[in-house]
Amino acid sequence: MRAQLATTLDNLGTDYLDIYFLHSSDFGPDDRYLPDAVDLMSKWRSQGVIRAVGMRAPHQFAEEWATADGPEGAETRRWLYLFDRVRPDVVTARYNLISRLYGDHETDIFRFARRNGVGILIKQVFGKGLLLQSGSGPDQRQYSAADHRSTDPAFTPDHRHRVDARLAPLRDRYGHSTSAMVRLCVQYALHHAPDAAILAGFRNANQIDAIIAALDHPLLADDITQIRAVLHGNPYTD
Repeated sequence: MRAQLATTLDNLGTDYLDIYFLHSSDFGPDDRYLPDAVDLMSKWRSQGVIRAVGMRAPHQFAEEWATADGPEGAETRRWLYLFDRVRPDVVTARYNLISRLYGDHETDIFRFARRNGVGILIKQVFGKGLLLQSGSGPDQRQYSAADHRSTDPAFTPDHRHRVDARLAPLRDRYGHSTSAMVRLCVQYALHHAPDAAILAGFRNANQIDAIIAALDHPLLADDITQIRAVLHGNPYTD
């Protein structure tokens, strides 16, 4: 960890990191390296080398699942255990238009974070680009072997076709341009978690401009209800 942090600081030309994230839950047999890792991050934070400690939340999470049997229950219990040991300042959570909805009886990652005074950094609001298809037909792009999407089941032609069909009613209502879909994705996430920050990927200046422009056009509560009804068949509202 020390060597990797030193290399990162050197590569970025800075003397501190805003957030140091733990992406793995593997700390060796019987978590033998966990206490030292937690102590080291606490030391770096007190020294100002890092400003905050972060953890990656499961892609799907409800605190109540911890009492369930099976892999889902085991994963939830494991994450809650690590959260209690690490005590992060920030968690990353995947959330976008096609993320599953949670009922009032479930404590999702956003409710959990608020209750514990932890910040949220939302990732994959564009579904790695999957949700920004133009609407002129399913995305036919081919991905090189070096691109992780080439082996991601979400980017098979069949799945992209299903997503394209699922989004069609929204494009008809809000616009077929990429900028219209950017606005929809960004504002949908911010409506659900207005106290969160979004980690948005981009490849060029035009994409940055589209993200910035999206911030000036929030969705209304009726929009959210209709979007969820279209995508999930459920008029669930906050």
